[in-house]
Amino acid sequence: MAFVWERVKFVKELNSKMKGFLSLNKTRKESNDRSRKLVVSRVIPIVFLLVLILALVRSTLFKPAGISRGSPNDLLADIVLGKDGFGEGQPGEIVPFKLMNPGGVTVDRSVRPNRIYVYDGSNSRILGFSSLGVCQNNPSAKCTADSDCPGSGCQVKVGGSLGSQKADLVIGQPDFYHSACNGDFNFQNYPQRATASATTLCSMPEYQISTTEGGSYNSLTVDKDGNLFVSDFDNNRVLKFVSPFTTDNVADQVWGQADFSGNACNRRPGDIFQAIGYPQNNTLCLRSPYNEGFVGSTDIDKNGHLWVTDNQNHRVLRFPKDPASGTIAPTADLVFGQPDFTTNAHGTTLNKMHAPTAVRTDPGSGRVYVADSWNNRILYFDPPYANGMAATGTFGSNLTYPTGIDFDPSGSGIWIDDSLNNQLVEFDMSGNILKVLFKDTSQPNGRCGSTTADESGCINSQTDPKTGQQVCWANMCSVTGSVGIDVDGNIYAGGPSFEQDVWRFKAPIPTPVTGKLYSASNRLFYPPDDMNQAYGNNGLSSARGLAVAARQLIVADKARLLFWNMPNGVSDLWTGKPPDGVAGVSNFDIADPWGFMDITAQGDQYLWVGHMGYIDVYQLPLTPGAMPTKTPVSLYGAGLPVLGGGNIVSQWNVNESWGDLEVTADGRYLWASQPHFNRVVRIANPMTSPTVDVILGQKSVTDVTCNQGDPNYPPVPGNSSNYPLNYLCYPGGVKIDRQGNLFVSDHWLEITGNFRILTFNAGMFPDNPTSVIYNPAATRAIPNVAAWKPAFDSQNHMVVGFNSYYGGNGRFPGVYSNPTTQTTPDKFLGDYFSMALFAAFDNDDNLYVDDLNRG
Repeated sequence: MAFVWERVKFVKELNSKMKGFLSLNKTRKESNDRSRKLVVSRVIPIVFLLVLILALVRSTLFKPAGISRGSPNDLLADIVLGKDGFGEGQPGEIVPFKLMNPGGVTVDRSVRPNRIYVYDGSNSRILGFSSLGVCQNNPSAKCTADSDCPGSGCQVKVGGSLGSQKADLVIGQPDFYHSACNGDFNFQNYPQRATASATTLCSMPEYQISTTEGGSYNSLTVDKDGNLFVSDFDNNRVLKFVSPFTTDNVADQVWGQADFSGNACNRRPGDIFQAIGYPQNNTLCLRSPYNEGFVGSTDIDKNGHLWVTDNQNHRVLRFPKDPASGTIAPTADLVFGQPDFTTNAHGTTLNKMHAPTAVRTDPGSGRVYVADSWNNRILYFDPPYANGMAATGTFGSNLTYPTGIDFDPSGSGIWIDDSLNNQLVEFDMSGNILKVLFKDTSQPNGRCGSTTADESGCINSQTDPKTGQQVCWANMCSVTGSVGIDVDGNIYAGGPSFEQDVWRFKAPIPTPVTGKLYSASNRLFYPPDDMNQAYGNNGLSSARGLAVAARQLIVADKARLLFWNMPNGVSDLWTGKPPDGVAGVSNFDIADPWGFMDITAQGDQYLWVGHMGYIDVYQLPLTPGAMPTKTPVSLYGAGLPVLGGGNIVSQWNVNESWGDLEVTADGRYLWASQPHFNRVVRIANPMTSPTVDVILGQKSVTDVTCNQGDPNYPPVPGNSSNYPLNYLCYPGGVKIDRQGNLFVSDHWLEITGNFRILTFNAGMFPDNPTSVIYNPAATRAIPNVAAWKPAFDSQNHMVVGFNSYYGGNGRFPGVYSNPTTQTTPDKFLGDYFSMALFAAFDNDDNLYVDDLNRG
């Protein structure tokens, strides 16, 4: 499964004077268009922490109107860590030398050296390079292609963190270090979106749950004057930037919206969850609620007319240029794919389209090519044109989800981005295959990588700048959007899969030969690997557990343990504060290969950490570079002993990782969930002689099936109210409340389990049982809730986050004033989450909540 990225938030409770009951009615509209009325009792109020320092200043440019944090009872967080403001939400640190799901490159050949534009598909920005390097015989001369350096060649200096040259232009963000959609990715005015502007882009919708799997792609266009045209995907508009390298990064003209502030699909009123509505000749709807297409495209034809793919309206529009004024009209005069400007049904006939992803016009013949992605074809239209006309024919063959069309500047043919066949193919103008990249020969089989070649047949192998080893950069997966082609014919392709990079394939591209792969010569955004700057001492990659102990906040950040020192309490924290240290690895730039998923503190003395099939113990407080002092629990080798005989032994399967841990204050017992084995175990004497003496959810140590294999109780969302209380299915979070009751979230990633919270009353489990206690029934259940790990304050109020994929709960963590009797929350926190996976209170009742997916 794909884990996604995270931030950590805080809410500070006022003192006990605020006890009592309030009548506070709220209405919140969830993404499934359900409304629920919330009545608050026994409020957990919030106080503003006056520690927001200069790190926040950069993001105040995008502060949403009407948001005021720090007021009592506002239920809004006061501090955010991992980001320098509440509007940001992408994993890792945003930097000028890394990308997140790039998709779409274009080259401005109107100037020398050629300029490169890269669409950063999940970071709501476009990065620009005025050149890529220097001439080998003249280091003061800038270049992009060898022909910029007569008698010599171009030495590319762009290369991730090690490259001496980085992007020198950013569009859509105030600087190279931000990525929020319209300055607010976190729906701070939910359900109203932040308005767009002439300085913002939105390439990922605010409601995206899994940020690593989201975003959009683009076929960018530069006209003969160096003006850039871009489909601003989630703002449902097209923008023109007049020669941005020589002027500014502020848009100069907009299509699809009435002005620069608009961002609604088909200009419909209301919030983002309103129906699509019907289009007009001046509207666009690019983001599909049905995941039908993720690519926007523009083109300028030989007459200066603007062509636009309108993804969700399943059409292509032409906006005409007025030859007298030189401006492009805001209303379209021609439509393909629909009979008129007010319909948007998709279809398969030659006069219909289904999620068009690219449009390009032949500067000679005027022929218009359209990538009709869901129909797996390239359509072409020959003049004279007419509204709703049928395509003249189809181009190419054996395509699967084509998303890019680009003419080779030499006139040799057309490059087609055959995305789901994972290959880039050049066809001649008659549709015959000339060249292939990413594979040795054209293989339209849906596979990533060749079936007839490997690296032993590599042409143009390179030296990896990170490892020093010989590598073959030939295999790219899921490349989507336009590819850039410079004046020399070098190809630039952006890979949103494992590459997270733009690769430069040096011309001439060889003729396809079975068994021979052609390697890229350069990688523009490597090293490091991964999305954005995944590690380092700024930003969080994916917070997967947290604990507050020994005057420290500790976060399990995917593959390392980060900590913030708090000798004076929460006043030592402020928004955007970098961590004070890292543990589990030697430094901030190192990632543990197994990663960390769950942590729990035993008072201020020990931190228990799940580490694949191990459970490690760290001495508290953590110090920089700290490693475990002991690994008392292991599923490997002889395994974990079970009282009375038997062992729990690993088969070296990743699914055997622990789901969550909870240690008792005295360290006598450690509760641990095993989601994929459908059980929760209690480990007695975990530090000295760990032995399992309680197993919840199963009748024996060898039983591991969901709901004990009972076919009458399948794990169906919304149907757990009558399930037996001794059954478990993918249990995740475990927590002991202030009264000694054990709470188990009977549910796990991504969306599995019985969708309920079980409570086992204090005193149910005796000390020192003579044999294993199997299969006890819980005392009660909170049904039909997909919850993560709860937290309990000193008054035993419970705060718990929910799985956003489960529509019945929503995106806001719930607050239960009496969790031992309630089945629904009294109220909800005010911040919008993807996955509020873990929550914790400190000794002063300050609340900490992490977001697994929002960095």
